[in-house]
Amino acid sequence: MSDPVIERIKRWVYRMPGLTRLLPGFLILSGLYWVKEHVWHKPQTQQAQPVQNAELLTWQRAQPNLDTLKPSQSATLVAVPTADSVTVLSGKKLLRLRLCGIDAPELTQPEGKPAQAFLQQLLNQGQQQVQFIPVRQQSAYLIAEVFFGATPSPRFVNQELVQAGMAYVYRPYVAECPHQQAIVQAETLAQQQAAEPPTSKLRPWEYRRQQVAQQLFQPIDAATLFRMPPDYLRDGMQQTMLGIASWYGPNLHGKLTASGETFNQNALTAAHHSLPFNTRLQVTNLQNGKTVIVRINDYHPALDGSSIDLSQAAARQIDAIEAGIVPVEMEILAGR
Repeated sequence: MSDPVIERIKRWVYRMPGLTRLLPGFLILSGLYWVKEHVWHKPQTQQAQPVQNAELLTWQRAQPNLDTLKPSQSATLVAVPTADSVTVLSGKKLLRLRLCGIDAPELTQPEGKPAQAFLQQLLNQGQQQVQFIPVRQQSAYLIAEVFFGATPSPRFVNQELVQAGMAYVYRPYVAECPHQQAIVQAETLAQQQAAEPPTSKLRPWEYRRQQVAQQLFQPIDAATLFRMPPDYLRDGMQQTMLGIASWYGPNLHGKLTASGETFNQNALTAAHHSLPFNTRLQVTNLQNGKTVIVRINDYHPALDGSSIDLSQAAARQIDAIEAGIVPVEMEILAGR
């Protein structure tokens, strides 16, 4: 480097404020430290660990235990609608959980009802209390792993259904389950114990594919289609919905509803936050199975966690007066 260049650098450094003059030295020291750590540093060799039996390692990973199994939410069992899903009440929220990584026979298959009864009997052993690990939301369902029983050895429902031969491992989605090894291992044990899922020529996913193919060739009743409430078509709303029902009556009896009608607490009507007026719903109390058909004629903001507000007469028909709020299933009926 020529002397004029060095002189210019010196003058540039001397013109800097006091602390800024330290910057070049700091940069040089930082560079030397980086070279030491990444170029001259030699990682210490670790002593090789003895190799254990591969099958034993797989089995140990497959077993849910207290260290790895930490269900994030607790809930009360409300219903078992299918052989691979459960409806639970978590706080004030009604959830429909689909068991992660497995697929059980449909209820319309010959083996569907026995599989559903097995799941119900299994969960009855947990005194209606379950824990679950949410995985992801899928439409109206929350994909989850479900457990029951006291720690340190809770029962893993997904695993036990497969091991008992009441469900299949669903390969496309089992990888997303936190305890996928336990589910896959259960299938291996079921095969070793000859506990194959109930004999059927069609797996559940094949059966559903066949049903969809048959429906594609069915004529569509346009009149019935266009009688459905607009929200059903616009928002992709399920024809059957789950929610919490409350009721109202004496304080608003005789007053105007949002539809302009006079509210009659003795009529079978209800208020909903999104369904159009005059929509007819069949509401089922999931705690006792009682049903009532109501007509929507009022608006319910759903600020208190409930999704439908029944008239006093409608609530009385499903025995919801004393409880105040009950978990319900709401089915939109064709023909408004």
